[in-house]
Amino acid sequence: MSRAVVGMNLQAAQNLIQTQGVFYSRSEDATGAGRLQVVDSNWVVVGQTPAAGELIGEGDAVLSVKKTVNNLIRSGRWNPVETPPHLSQVD
Repeated sequence: MSRAVVGMNLQAAQNLIQTQGVFYSRSEDATGAGRLQVVDSNWVVVGQTPAAGELIGEGDAVLSVKKTVNNLIRSGRWNPVETPPHLSQVD
């Protein structure tokens, strides 16, 4: 059964999926910009297929990801004194 990984950073999500014996999962830029996830911990999972609780097999996991808020802080695109953006606003 697939575990819930939405809200986790990509690396942690992949590690959790691997504990289920699934060692190949895919990730895709949820903005549609096609950016590569070079440093997995800089990305947060905002969607997953199959959904949590569904059967999962090798290569079945597709994780939709966006850049993390910490990445926005480092890039200067978000001031940490402001209200944090909702996941839907993070790119």
